[in-house]
Amino acid sequence: MKQLDGPLHERTATELSALFQSGDVSPVEVTDACLAQYERWNQVLNAIVAIDKIAIHEAAAASASRWKDASQLSPLDGVPVVIKDNIRVASLTATWGSRLFREDIPEQDELAVTRLRAAGAIIFGKANVPELALAGYTDNKVFGATGNPWQPELTPGGSSGG
Repeated sequence: MKQLDGPLHERTATELSALFQSGDVSPVEVTDACLAQYERWNQVLNAIVAIDKIAIHEAAAASASRWKDASQLSPLDGVPVVIKDNIRVASLTATWGSRLFREDIPEQDELAVTRLRAAGAIIFGKANVPELALAGYTDNKVFGATGNPWQPELTPGGSSGG
């Protein structure tokens, strides 16, 4: 395997696609790297508010098989993507950071998510948002504030702090 410059979770979609194409890295490795960062930091930052680890692993394995067989769906195949909590993703809450929608679990994806899935992107989870995505900082009564990665006591801003 080729020596890589920098951690996988910091790679751009273009870089990941090239790594998948070359066979130097698989979508499973990238997903595992992102999950490790989630486990390490989310309790501090509160950036991701909904996640389905089983679905993530299944999507990563399917993508890895497609890349191995040279049948990838697009350059985004295998790239982890986080969706704002005000966008509907099937089986993950869509709270909009509001107690009004706390129990909303959509049965269908919004069109943008449908298109990402059709391209093979891995829906990693949902990003925290200010209530109804209206404030310039990310804090709400459902999940609380999101911390800035460089200074966790500060907010990263809004409308999607995650």
